Amino acid sequence: MSYGKRVTINGSSFYRVTKADPCDVCDHADWCRRFDDGYSECMRVENARPTRSGGWLHWTGSSVEPSGDWRERIAIIPPAIVEERSPIDPALCDQVYRFVLGHCPLTDAHRQHFGDRKFTNTMINAGRYGSLTDETRDLVAAAAVKHFGESIIGTVPGFTRKKDGSPSLYAHAGILIPSIDAFDHVYRLRVRPDDQVKLAEGKYRHVSSPECSSGANLHFARPRNRTGQVVRVGIVEGEIKANYAARRLNMTVISRPGVGVNADVIPALEGLGASEVWLLDDMDTFTNPAVAAHEARLTDDLIARGYVVRRAIWDEQYKGIDDALAAGVLPVLEPRPLMVPNEEKEQEIANLKQQLSELREFHSAYVAANRAPHLGQERSTAAAMIVDLSTVPVGEWKAMPHKRIAEQAGISERAVPRQIKTVQPVINEVVELKKEWVPETVDRETGEIRGGHHMTFARLKTDRIAALRVIATGVPEKGHKNNHGGKRVPCPVCGDVGRKRRWVDHCAKCDLILETGETLIKPGDCQDFGLSLDTATDLGYAPQEPVETGDCQDVMFIDTPLSVTVLSPATLASSHNVADDVNWPDESPTDSIADAWLNGRKIPPAPLPPPKTLPPTESESGFRGRGHVLASLRSPEVQAQILAGERAQS
Repeated sequence: MSYGKRVTINGSSFYRVTKADPCDVCDHADWCRRFDDGYSECMRVENARPTRSGGWLHWTGSSVEPSGDWRERIAIIPPAIVEERSPIDPALCDQVYRFVLGHCPLTDAHRQHFGDRKFTNTMINAGRYGSLTDETRDLVAAAAVKHFGESIIGTVPGFTRKKDGSPSLYAHAGILIPSIDAFDHVYRLRVRPDDQVKLAEGKYRHVSSPECSSGANLHFARPRNRTGQVVRVGIVEGEIKANYAARRLNMTVISRPGVGVNADVIPALEGLGASEVWLLDDMDTFTNPAVAAHEARLTDDLIARGYVVRRAIWDEQYKGIDDALAAGVLPVLEPRPLMVPNEEKEQEIANLKQQLSELREFHSAYVAANRAPHLGQERSTAAAMIVDLSTVPVGEWKAMPHKRIAEQAGISERAVPRQIKTVQPVINEVVELKKEWVPETVDRETGEIRGGHHMTFARLKTDRIAALRVIATGVPEKGHKNNHGGKRVPCPVCGDVGRKRRWVDHCAKCDLILETGETLIKPGDCQDFGLSLDTATDLGYAPQEPVETGDCQDVMFIDTPLSVTVLSPATLASSHNVADDVNWPDESPTDSIADAWLNGRKIPPAPLPPPKTLPPTESESGFRGRGHVLASLRSPEVQAQILAGERAQS
């Protein structure tokens, strides 16, 4: 029977589990080990026999479990005996690794990998990532040795020599990920292999060599703007997650190479001077007992040292904190240790949630009221009144000073009465308004005279949210935004498809055409409209017969030819009194158009005078300057003066 990969350290032997021979307890291909006597140490599945190595001892032999103290059967890994070496110089590593990263720019495929993980170009550049290929591995190592000298082999992790003596970098081809220490040194490198088989065995590998091991080190990811003392620090596994979280959460995040590698975490927090810690490990912590056990130990150690500990929680469909933040999901912070359930506190929390829900609904209704599509500026005035009335119970009268409403609505105080009058038909069903005389009073302390004027009072007939919704959906009496113009008249043939308005500007004195144009009007609401008898006859419609016009109302025919216009009182009010220039069809002229209308006469519109043609000038054939343009827009007298002045100047 195969037990996995045999490891012997100072006479103690055990077998590391592999993909071909996974753990008999958790069925994983890493982290666990077997012993010759039939016991297995599983690092994930708990039982009543914990080991000093951080796992749990399980009997997996084929025979009956032997008697005796099981603790004596655990092979504790003694520290490896290594030759004395000088400590690794972070400053030297920083120079060498920056040199390597500078000669290993990201490939398009690796840049796309970061893009798929929602990294921006700024975040990619800030992470200082690189790409190592099989072709550049030896070349960049040789260049570094030539630049820094042979001494980096054995003093900088990852640099080694091949069998032929040439320098090389002891790493797989893939994405180079720098590890940054607390002093911003690039003091280690890790690699994410491109080879899928190697990637399945472990996503991230240390760039380490037999001559100089990298060890397990922390990575310090900093936010974009580092100012002041570090108070809050996040803890996560993996440099890339730490870099992303630091940028998105705007906080320092410490990454360790594994959830169980926590020995250096507290000293690092002490060095930063932090007082609050956020645990940002993946959500599978809650389903993986081994990972949960490591997090629990770290939490207990942090609380014992006086740190405020919070566990970040997000939707389980996103595994890591980077996945959640990339999807726009913000984590919820849960305090550690968890609060003991308290009925009074739970009721208080429920009340706060209810208040929050009501505030959200109120805010939504308020925004909708301020965007009411059928109202103009008066919608803000009405919404401001509702907000002011929401401070008193429904049905209670409250004074509505125009100054206060103007400040809340962002309008002038003089405009408030006009806008209240405009919007009153819309809000009548939810708000009751009245005016009362406020008598004069004298302030005994200051002698100021107050009152002596009319004051508007209002009260709500329903709750504030319902009132705001009435404003949001309200339509003025004329059925048109801002009450300007009312509803448009649709085409009797095509229906409400919009309008094309042509306009002409004439000179006020000589009636010369100065400018023409065309305006397109989008489709609007329809209304009843009059159709003259001769137009109806031309279209083949019989009088008093409804015309189908889509969503429009029925067409009403007027027994009046288009050649005759009947003026309304509003038109008469703005018309001239002299009727001498009107061509009456069959009656004699009257004293005024008003008298004619009052007597029931049909009044044709006054004919337009013929456009005046200016006589040609001497300069018209050859001169095309400003004088010619102005001459075409003025009377002959003005034209002559302009041309005379220009001749004198030339």
